[in-house]
Amino acid sequence: MTKAPLGRLEKVDLRKYWESESSDFTPWLAREDNIALLSEALGIELEVEDVEKDVGSFRADILCKDIATDKKVLIENQLEKTNHGHLGQILTYAAGLDVRTVVWIARNFTDEHREALIWLNEVSQDDLRFFGLEIELWKIGESAPAPKFNIVAKPNDWAKAVQRKVEEVGISEWNQGRLEFWSLFCDLARKRGSKVRVPDPRPRPYMRFTLGRSGISISAVASTFNTETNKFGFGELRAQLLIQNRNAQGAFRALLKEREQIEKDFGGKLEWSEMEDVNRRRISVRRDADVEDKAQWPEQAEWLMVQVENLHRALAQRVRALRLDDQNSNDV
Repeated sequence: MTKAPLGRLEKVDLRKYWESESSDFTPWLAREDNIALLSEALGIELEVEDVEKDVGSFRADILCKDIATDKKVLIENQLEKTNHGHLGQILTYAAGLDVRTVVWIARNFTDEHREALIWLNEVSQDDLRFFGLEIELWKIGESAPAPKFNIVAKPNDWAKAVQRKVEEVGISEWNQGRLEFWSLFCDLARKRGSKVRVPDPRPRPYMRFTLGRSGISISAVASTFNTETNKFGFGELRAQLLIQNRNAQGAFRALLKEREQIEKDFGGKLEWSEMEDVNRRRISVRRDADVEDKAQWPEQAEWLMVQVENLHRALAQRVRALRLDDQNSNDV
């Protein structure tokens, strides 16, 4: 049997794809699917909170949240070789924004700047860490270029430290059950070939799916708390779009104008909840469920997966297209 010839990898000049760091590369990286690629490279689940964040007279490229810890992560981009100016900027931004993780991305790192990050990791407190990543673009023949992140500097014993922290904290029997449920959920997503990118399972009552907009995400919930009865006990499953930011009211009203078409695209009725907090709004579908009954987990995971996919289909593009005035969003 004659095999097709193998292609040849070809490195692509970054500037041929991204002419500008601020107007091309930063918006590209801040998108949900691309920040997920960076998350995989780092081993940190990131959610974008702000882009071109003001810090005095300067602007930080991307401000994220480490979903596991809720602590801030700064990303500074550079499509050229690293320089002293950007090293100074990341230190200024880290102090001004009180971040716990700094990620410096560049085309190439000089030995001096790589050593600077290594030194910073050595002298910093345990909860302050610095990463250096080089980005490359590769293609085969006429294929679309694909990005590749290479870590050149990271905290000492980073992987061991994470594992040690998990072992020290431990996982309760209840949380172990949550971890098993979400592992089942993730396996189902892979078998279905779901278009929704699922994060690594964690021992908690929910799983969050970022949409590339600050404070807006889709989540799947399997909880012993029932929002219908407002009590713990016989719980519920819930798939929801959760809006949690100062634009919540404006974003909610903008989506509410399209309610009929959104529910048509979703394939059923949704609950539109304004909630008590002016900065929180929810669009969801729910059902009662005994989430502690393992025998029901396969069916429960499948129901949740279908609802999450339907929500993503109906709302993801609409959320990304929202145009809101940060200072006057409540008037939308």
